[in-house]
Formats: sequence, C-alpha cells, structure tokens
Amino acid sequence: MKRSLKFLIFSSFFLTSYNFSKAVSLTPKELNIYGDNSYLISEYITTVKGWKGLSINIPKNSLVFVEPLSCNLEYVEDRKLTSLKDYKELKEEIKTLEAQILALKSILKLSNNLNFEKNTKYINSIKALETFFEKKYLEYIELKNKLNKKEKNLLYIKKTVQPVNISVFCKSIETVKIKTRSPINAKSEVFYYVLGNTRKNTVYLENRIKLKVDRDLKNIKVNIFQYKTKAPYMEDNPYPMRMMKMASPQREYTEATTRYFYTISNVSLKRDLNKNILISKTILPANFQIVINGRYGSIPNLIAYLRPKKMFPSAKAYFYIDGVFLKSAYMKTLQRGEKNKISFGEDKLVKVYKEKVKDITVKISKNIKTRYVKWRYTIKNKHNKKILVKLIDYIPVSNSYKIKIEPVSSLLWKKYNRLNGKLIWEFSIPAGKKYILEFGYKETKPIESSNGK
Repeated sequence: MKRSLKFLIFSSFFLTSYNFSKAVSLTPKELNIYGDNSYLISEYITTVKGWKGLSINIPKNSLVFVEPLSCNLEYVEDRKLTSLKDYKELKEEIKTLEAQILALKSILKLSNNLNFEKNTKYINSIKALETFFEKKYLEYIELKNKLNKKEKNLLYIKKTVQPVNISVFCKSIETVKIKTRSPINAKSEVFYYVLGNTRKNTVYLENRIKLKVDRDLKNIKVNIFQYKTKAPYMEDNPYPMRMMKMASPQREYTEATTRYFYTISNVSLKRDLNKNILISKTILPANFQIVINGRYGSIPNLIAYLRPKKMFPSAKAYFYIDGVFLKSAYMKTLQRGEKNKISFGEDKLVKVYKEKVKDITVKISKNIKTRYVKWRYTIKNKHNKKILVKLIDYIPVSNSYKIKIEPVSSLLWKKYNRLNGKLIWEFSIPAGKKYILEFGYKETKPIESSNGK
C-alpha cells in the first residue's frame, strides 16, 4: 500500500510539472495487407534515460507500443485536435480563402449591372471591363479549387489523426522506438501475365501486384499475406487501445489459401491512385500440346507442361500465346519441382472440324446384324511450327454379353478404356498442314424376332 501511494504521488507530481516536448510525427515504415484487414506500422526513434514526455500525432484507433521491452510506456492524456499545428494552420488558410472568395463574389456581381452593348464610342472601355471581369472570374475558380483541397485535407486530419501525450521510462540510456499499429484502407491484387512462346518452347511468367491506399506513403516496406487475420481486441473494443507494452501485437491467423506471401521494399504510393509493381520475371521451359476433347465440342485447348523451381500461388492471370491475347482467368497454383500444366484456352491458330460420315446397319445373317458408325476429324495447323495433338473421344460401351462393340480407327490409338469407351490418340501436325483422322465403332448384336421369342 505504501509503495502504491508513493507511485500515485509521484505520478501526480509528474503530470503537473512535466513539460512535454514539441509534437513529433511518426514515420510510416511498414504496410501489412491481409485477406481481410490492413495495418500501417509507423515509428518514432528517440533517446531516453529516466522519464521522457512526448507529444505524438498518432493515427486514430491505433495500438501504441515501445521497443525495447526493458522500457515502460505510460499513457498520459489525449490532446484536442485544435492543438495540432497542421490543423490550426489549415483552419486559418481556409478562413482567409473564404474571405477572398466572398470579396470576389461582390466584384463579379457588379458585372450584372453593367451594359456591355457594343458601340464604337466606348468599345475600348468595354473590352477593358470584359478582360477585368474575366480575370476575376478565373481567379475566383482558382480560389474555389484551393479551398476545396484545403477542406479535404482538414477532413482527412479530423478522421485520421489523434494528438496524444505519452511518457517513456528507461532505467539506463536507451534508443527507443515508439511504434503504432493502425488500421488503413489498403487494397492489393496479385496477378500474372502468362506469355507462351511455342517457337522457343517457353512460358514467360510476369508476377505483379496492384496497390491502392487512402493516404500518401513514401519509401515503406509492404508485406502482402494471402490469408485472413482475426484481431479480437479490434473487434470487441471499438475504442482506441494505447496503454499496452509489447514487442509486437498478438493476432490469431485463419489461413484461407496458402502460406505464400510477398515482401516489397522502398515502395512509394499516392493516395487513391493505383500502383502496378513488378515482383518477378521468370522464363520456364515448357512442352506445348493441343488437347481436343470430342465430348466437349472439339475445342483445341492449348496446354503447357512445365516444372517450376519455385511455387507460384493461384491468382488472376492474363494469357497470351505467341503475342496473341487469349483470355483472362485464374491460374491454378504451380507447385515447385512437380509437373504442372497451364491451360491457355482455345488456340485460335488451330481449326478443328468434326463430322459424322457413316452410320449404316448391315444384316450379316438371319439372326445377326452389324452397325458401322464413323466420324471424321479434320485438324488444320496454322502455326508456323509443328504442333503435338492429344485427341480424346468416346464410343458406346456394351451393357450385354450379346452385344459386341469394337473400336475402329485410321490411326492406332494410344489408349482405349473398355469400361467407359474412352479413346486417346497422340500425333503431330506439321506447320501449315492439316491432318485427317477417322474413327468409330462396329456394333454386332442379335436380331430380335418380331413375335418376341
């Protein structure tokens, strides 16, 4: 009890007699962007021995902490916004601009009472008056624009800045970092440019990030995490929390997609303007193949097979092949060291035509008949190099031991699945040439008697 009493007496003496230094501004150092929230880490560095009072302009709803942990941070009091120098200066500038605009309005009203009818006697005077009022009107517009900007800056300060007085205690001389972690309206979008080159058998991956924030930031470090964060103290308590001493804020992470994250150094951002930042450029060896699945419309889908040396997380991508834009879609995660495939979509330089060319039934004997069905694929290669093609199609499957179905083809298939009737062919087509493949099936089954016996 005696010790607590002594501390209270000392604290009251400190509050009444301590002179706080001039308000200092925090320097933004790090921007952390998660899947659901974004936070700006700012700091102020000073030397402390014993007690030191500081007046700091911190962002509203911020968490304040001190490094090193051997020093103590004490919350003292909030100051009114009117004590902030920038706030007071803006208020005075706005007041001056409003007075100048009011004076110009009075002058411009005089133009309504003047008669500007043209006559040769007063023509020079009329021209002079017109020039005078035109200049005043332009001056009025310029002042209105200045006033609008000042008012926006004032509103921004009201919404974001909270002046506070704090004190720091260190037993010995320490270089102290006063840090704040504050919510910030920041948006990020990770995306790729995927450029396939069928001549060189390569895929060029350009990884970029689009950033947008609600304030100007200069030379900061940006960390982008592709998972969500849950901060209980921010959800449960809507009021600012500043009386805390910790090396780093505690969070609970809820992983949504992947552990992959991005770090970018020395980033400068302008308020409400998108910035497109290049993260990496990678050239990957690839094998290209056209995949045609007859069950889904015979579309020539261009596939690249590759083995990257690092992981590329899933994100929106813009796909090009040989300089031609094909589509925008999400690229699946490319796993490091494994065989991955990238689908570029429909290859517009490959034309595929499928038609049914035969469907006849022949009576082999009194009790047996055979049906012959055939389709024809015509595939044109308009690339200036040879392409590999993987063709997939299906024939019916017999569900009775009495019915026998056999595949027929002008090219021997690579695989045939008797359970589902799936056929796979692989072949190449030279540049500028076309390839014709015919396939079908022969179905042999007994003839049903008319009397049902």
